[in-house]
Formats: sequence, C-alpha cells, structure tokens
Amino acid sequence: EAEAERARADAAERRRLKERAAKGLRKARGRLRALCKESRLCEEEEWEKLCGNATAERSDQLETLCAGLERDLAGPEPLAAAQARLREALAAVDAATEAEATPPTGGEPAAAAAPAGGGSALIGERRAPWTETELALLSKGSNKFPGGVVDRWGRIADFINVEVAKLQTESHGRTADEVIAKTRDLRKELEKRAARQREQRQQRAAAAATPAAPPKAAPPKPAPAKAGAQRLAAPAQGGGSAEPPPPPASAEWSAEQQRALEQALARFPASVEDRWDRIEEAVPGKTRAECVSRYKQIVAALKAKKAAAAAAKQ
Repeated sequence: EAEAERARADAAERRRLKERAAKGLRKARGRLRALCKESRLCEEEEWEKLCGNATAERSDQLETLCAGLERDLAGPEPLAAAQARLREALAAVDAATEAEATPPTGGEPAAAAAPAGGGSALIGERRAPWTETELALLSKGSNKFPGGVVDRWGRIADFINVEVAKLQTESHGRTADEVIAKTRDLRKELEKRAARQREQRQQRAAAAATPAAPPKAAPPKPAPAKAGAQRLAAPAQGGGSAEPPPPPASAEWSAEQQRALEQALARFPASVEDRWDRIEEAVPGKTRAECVSRYKQIVAALKAKKAAAAAAKQ
C-alpha cells in the first residue's frame, strides 16, 4: 500500500512539473504568434511550424527566439533583421527534422547527428505513444468534462493520470497539451474515415443505379414466338415493303433472361471490346449466338413496327 502511495505521489509530481512546462510552452507560442502576426514577419504556416516543433521541455528556446525578434524589431532595420532570424530558426528546424529521419552512421546516436544550433533545440524528445488504456480514459474524460468546463483539458489530463495510477500501469504523466493534440488527431482520423465511408456509399449507389438505367432504345416487352410472328406478318401483308424479321431464337426466353439481356445491352454498348462475350456471361442459360439472334429479332420487330406505322399514315 505504501509503495502504491509513493507511486501515485511521484506521478502527481511529474504531472505538476509537466503542466508547468506546458503552460510555459503555451505562453511562448502565443508570444511568437503575436510577434509574427502583428509585424507580418512570415506566413502563418511558418510560425505554426516553429510552434508545432517546440516542446514543453524546450520552451525556453522559443522564449529566446521571441526575445531576439523583439530586439530586432527595435533596431535600425527591424523587418530585415527579424526575418533573417526567423529564416535561421526555420532552417535549423528543417535540418534537425531531416537528421532525425536519416539513420545515423558510425555508431553515433541519432540525437548526436542533429545540429546543435539554437533553432534545432526546438525539436525535443518525442512523446510516448498513447496506450489503449489511456485512449479509453481520454474518451471517458471527454464525456465527463464536456466543452465549456473551465480548464477542461487540464481536468481530462488529471483524470487520465489519476486513473492510470490507480490501475498501477505505466504512467506517462499526460499534459493538457498532449490531450489537445491527441483529441485533434483522433478527430482528423474520424473525419477521414467518414469521408471514405461516404465515398464508398456513393460508389455502391452508382454501381447499383447503372444496371437499372433504361437503355437508349428500349425494346418492347418480349412476346411468345407465335404471337410475334402473327403480329409481324400483318404489316408485311398490308404494306408489302416492310422487311420480314429473322426467325426467332431456337429456345424460349424467360422474362428473367429477357431482362438480363436488356440490362446487358445497356451496360455493354457497341464500343465495348468483346461486347457479346460479356453479354453472354450476363444472361443465364443463353449462348452468344442466342443472344445475338434475340437482339436481331428485337431490332427487326422494331423496324417492322415503324414501317407499319409509316404505311398506315400514308
């Protein structure tokens, strides 16, 4: 029991120190943003880059940069001097980031490969990754302390640290800044996931709507072969000029097969390579030749109907 109490006290002390450093970092970031914005020293993405790469342990480096900028702005050439100082800090951050991404050579540790300039110190130690327990507590704490609560993020950080200490698991002493950053990352992941789901739903809807789209030249509903022959014989006897249709397909066509053929004709137009092979695959129980024959029969029926209508008008 005494050992657990000491562990909780140590965790609370580490948390207090981290919170103090985090407050100093927030103050330094606000100071840098105000200087850059009021004096128009650089673009927003550049000062946010400096603020984003600063850590609580190295907030004094950000304060030093701000003090130097204030001296430059009070000098004879304020804008040029301050912008030159910012460029040096940005170059140091880029160099340190590249050095961290490049594997060290000669057995030296990665930290020794980074340049030792003032701006490079804005890159601090990487935070420990969040555990499943901490993520669950973050979700619970966000519900327990909703938006509008005073010092919401600090209270959520305290809640996570206290509960982790109770569970006697590894404690990282999360700060308010860490809670804010992780919440922002989780929100971005949710937004990306929602966008992917919307896109997938739209693709499924488009795929489902494509077969149901009516063909450009909708053929009439199929009729039995004998009835069709009798119907088509009348225009031929009356007009004399109508072209007789080809003989019907050798096998009967069910309503399901007819619908499948109409949908396949709309889905695979004449410009599609291997059109009739694909139509054959889409129509159950019918061969390529039967599909072609049925198509010709439908086209001939349409032509005969139009010819009969034209002859009746005359």
